[in-house]
Amino acid sequence: GMKFPIEEHKMFMERVKKMGVNGNWGLFAKELPGRVGYVCRDYWKDLRDKGDVIDQNYVRNGDKWVYKWTHGGKNIKEFQ
Repeated sequence: GMKFPIEEHKMFMERVKKMGVNGNWGLFAKELPGRVGYVCRDYWKDLRDKGDVIDQNYVRNGDKWVYKWTHGGKNIKEFQ
């Protein structure tokens, strides 16, 4: 898994609280010196996969994470 130094992890989690994790990772990364969007996205995925965070946008389906919202913002019924 990915590692961020503890201070950077704190900054990352503050950014999560402020912005959420709704896909605008380029903007998300702007306040994290030396980090770019895809690195922040991958770090979040790693935290989710290890169970360190809960991402309400995804549900577990076997060994995969499945995005539970359709493009219209409606919940995919079979994953409720």
